[in-house]
Amino acid sequence: MPLISMHNVTKAYGTRVLIENASLTLHTTDRVGVVGANGSGKTTLLRLLAGQGEPTKGDVHIARGATVGYLEQEPDFTGHGTVLEAALSAFARVHALEAEITGLRERVAHHPQEARSLLSRLGELEHEFERLNGYTCRQRAEAVLHGMGFRDQALHAATERLSGGERSRLAIAHLLLQEPDALLLDEPTNHLDVEALEWLEGFLKSFRGAVVVVSHDRRFLDNFAERILEIDGARVEAYQGNYTAYGRQRAERVSRQNKLYEQQQAHIASEQAFIQKYIAGQRSKGAKGRRKLLERLEPVERRPERKKTIHVRIEPVVRGGNEVLNLERVGKQFGERRLFDDLTLQVLRGDRIGIVGPNGAGKTTLFRLIVGEDRPTSGIVRLGHNIRLAYYRQDRLDLTPELTVLDQVWMQAPQSRAGEIRSLLGMFLFTEDDVFKKVGDLSGGEQARLALAKVILSAPNFLLLDEPTNHLDIPSRECLENALLAYEGTVLIISHDRYVLERVATKILEIKDGQAKVYAGPFSRYLEAAHAAAAPAGEKAQERPRAVGRGPRRAGPGRRARPVSVLERLIIEREQAIENLQHAMSDPEMYKSPDTVRTLTAQMAEVRQELAALYQEWELAAENEGA
Repeated sequence: MPLISMHNVTKAYGTRVLIENASLTLHTTDRVGVVGANGSGKTTLLRLLAGQGEPTKGDVHIARGATVGYLEQEPDFTGHGTVLEAALSAFARVHALEAEITGLRERVAHHPQEARSLLSRLGELEHEFERLNGYTCRQRAEAVLHGMGFRDQALHAATERLSGGERSRLAIAHLLLQEPDALLLDEPTNHLDVEALEWLEGFLKSFRGAVVVVSHDRRFLDNFAERILEIDGARVEAYQGNYTAYGRQRAERVSRQNKLYEQQQAHIASEQAFIQKYIAGQRSKGAKGRRKLLERLEPVERRPERKKTIHVRIEPVVRGGNEVLNLERVGKQFGERRLFDDLTLQVLRGDRIGIVGPNGAGKTTLFRLIVGEDRPTSGIVRLGHNIRLAYYRQDRLDLTPELTVLDQVWMQAPQSRAGEIRSLLGMFLFTEDDVFKKVGDLSGGEQARLALAKVILSAPNFLLLDEPTNHLDIPSRECLENALLAYEGTVLIISHDRYVLERVATKILEIKDGQAKVYAGPFSRYLEAAHAAAAPAGEKAQERPRAVGRGPRRAGPGRRARPVSVLERLIIEREQAIENLQHAMSDPEMYKSPDTVRTLTAQMAEVRQELAALYQEWELAAENEGA
């Protein structure tokens, strides 16, 4: 039986139809990616699947008892204490059980005469607590938070002080820990670094329920999705396979449909010629019959090969020197916190360098040093001769809310004609009356595109791009990639979009753990080197993420992994200890002593927690020995 089904669903807002006559089913093992242009209705589809809002027409059915977890694009986590406390709030059922168990144990301890009647209920609650892995909640929460890029010190940060990206990552962690039957994630990859992206991919692959993800990250969709839903012109069409398979199938489907369209148009032209020739002659009866058939003919729609996208060519107004940037033993610290040290890098004309690293590692700070907004703690930052630099930054778009879109860009190049400005804005999907909108009325994605247009119009020969693809849909990302590939200037690009980095970057600069290292070649070569360097450390928790409740125990610093045989002996000992405690607690005489009850129940809780941790450690050790 499907978890969620939609039958002939239409969703409209006034006269605007976002989804029309859509039918689909979602089963327990489904891994679905949702793609489509910005504003096409992807979020609307997720909300319908989550049961939030009624369709204009049709039915949405969620299986009885099924739980659906929906991650919205802008979650609110204020007032939830620390990051770890907010994550632990996902275990509401476990916390309620724990409180009830504690209360029953206290009653048994203080009222031995009620012991017989309470023991049965206590056993039921403890069984349910164990089934929900109640003893490992904290370990699981920490593992998922680490996977989402929160380092140990960040677990105790107040949620009120988190950035928008950090709140989004916390919301993902909170939802994963809830273990719903179906996960619906709206753009979960926007604020994840490469390590967190890989961790999330692995987690979702092993998740026990269904997963539907809206994403513009093509590499993520290739690695995760087994079915793609495309929303195009209010139609929801399904394609089997990952994103690459979808692209191939879509091209074939469009080609077939357009051939049918051409055949039908040829047939219509032939029939119309016959009708016109014979409608008034001896064969008028046949002509009239054909005219009726044409009137009843179901028209085949001609489909465009691709939707309108950004078409950009970046033309440097001046040619800079061959040496664009020199960094000599550059370091940066904020108080006791060192971002990076001893960074030496020579950037030459035509270089396209991708910059990667965990969130907060110092990538944006490096850009601020290059443009002179901040000073290095040590070392020298020197720009080359005749360098005209443009900086696109995700945290400050430098826009004026009161201006129109047209005026905002015109200010960048007042010598340009209105027609030229409107042509450029059309490249960034601002068409017709869009150019007269107030900047303050634009969405976040629209403002990001407008800021990119300003950068392009400045005609630089050195581009610094900080997460330029975050608000671009897939066709727009492809066109920006093509523009950067054709660009004759120099590019430094901070990005976690692995597809963009693979296509555009000729070198990779990694900033991580206070160090900066340059890798020659494409992104895939860097990734191989990074994985090879990390493998001996034995940190498998992020390399092999599991569904919640199956996370392995990590060996701490200086702690050697114990062999399987030792762990199996310890497990047997703990299981025997639990059996002995259960036997002791089944004796009614024991409940005459409240102190004894408290001691034994505390021992039982401790041993069960030790056993749960041993099982996790054994699982990882068994995998490593079998590898």
